Amino acid sequence: MVEHADELKALRELETLLNAAIPSFRWSSQVNLKLERIQSLVELLGNPQTSYPAIHIGGTSGKGTVAAMTASILSHHGRRTGLHLSPYVQTLTETWQLDGRYSLPSRILPVARLVTETAKNIPLMPASGPVSYFELNVAIALQLFAEERVDTAIIEVGLGGARDATNVISADVAMLTNVGLDHTEVLGDTVEKIAAEKVGIFKPGSIIVSGVEQLRVKAIAREKAAQVGARLLILDDDIVLDSTARELVIKYDERQLKVDVPAAWPSFQRRNAALAIVAACLSDPSLSPTALSRGVEAIHLPGRFERFEESQRTIVLDGAHNPAKVRSVISGLDREFPGNPCTGVVALKEDKDARAILSELSPLCSTLVLTTFNTELWQAASPAELAALLQALNYEGNIIVEPDPSAAIETAIGEAPAGGVVLVVGSLYLAGNIRPRWVAPLDDILHGASFQISEQGRLRRA
Repeated sequence: MVEHADELKALRELETLLNAAIPSFRWSSQVNLKLERIQSLVELLGNPQTSYPAIHIGGTSGKGTVAAMTASILSHHGRRTGLHLSPYVQTLTETWQLDGRYSLPSRILPVARLVTETAKNIPLMPASGPVSYFELNVAIALQLFAEERVDTAIIEVGLGGARDATNVISADVAMLTNVGLDHTEVLGDTVEKIAAEKVGIFKPGSIIVSGVEQLRVKAIAREKAAQVGARLLILDDDIVLDSTARELVIKYDERQLKVDVPAAWPSFQRRNAALAIVAACLSDPSLSPTALSRGVEAIHLPGRFERFEESQRTIVLDGAHNPAKVRSVISGLDREFPGNPCTGVVALKEDKDARAILSELSPLCSTLVLTTFNTELWQAASPAELAALLQALNYEGNIIVEPDPSAAIETAIGEAPAGGVVLVVGSLYLAGNIRPRWVAPLDDILHGASFQISEQGRLRRA
């Protein structure tokens, strides 16, 4: 029986243990990404990442969704999966999942103690700094999955690729979803520079599945694959996707797959599913059509077009934080809530392209409530500065500055007309700050899941 008080206590201790690493390594434009720290750490742990196959997932958009889909497919086929997601939305233990379920704090805490104690034995490297918060998170995942003897680990890249802490793994299958302008202060200010960083997860002998679309990025990916001796399959080139209302037809190599999907899915979600399906099948060619269909349909990620109802308003939480992602969200709203008036709640990290994001939102929202988010890891943009940008864009709607995110959502719901939509957008951290209004923290701790395995999947594994 799970003791609620014990789990809450374990979570608080876990947060304190990991947060101690934040002051020494807060992200900024001067962030020093190095692999030496994480390499030293996993070596002292006995290289747990070598005890299971892994699928490594990088890119700019859709990484978390595709990672969860891939894990869900394999779990529905009866494989035990470990899933590492970054960042988490509401509850820290979302970071470490087994068969889609958030690991209980009481399970993670002893692993975290082991990892943080081991990290103390690494000599301080002046050129690279101490072990970071993110590196500890990754090492905990790698150690947990080894202890739990997973059949496959699905590991989402945190930032970039080549120098990201997750790149300590050597995955037989990897994925590059797409490449866009994001984290420019660390990865570079052009798509080409960012792509060069992200293809760093390509490893000799591995198979890479990619959804990149720009010709120049495809060229960078193909050059890197040839350089390291990896095989690359690019969607629309090497992977052919045909889509009807309720079915995906995927062709690659000499194989054809037919997978049922929800009719309401937009094109970007169908592309995400295709990438996940091909990656999962390359990892395990014996996957059943049932596992493929149930696997891609089963995911439910917090803060990704997540909907709640309150006071005759629909609230949509989405962590979209660049112009392309925001356009996808707006497309989703147009499709599912055509003509419904929209009120926006927006917070952005200070490094984001605020002008471009606000330009996308301005025609949609008659009111924009500008706020911040609460996290020790990143600095939010000033709501007053966002307001000034809106004014410079000649925004004709109502501008409300409310720095407290809880007060901001309260204000937005009050401003929105009955039957309207309140869109919370700009950061997964903002979604995480606001989500407890509808999802109790204890429920998320005890029952949080990125996907649910069907009984057929459970019976197969048994």
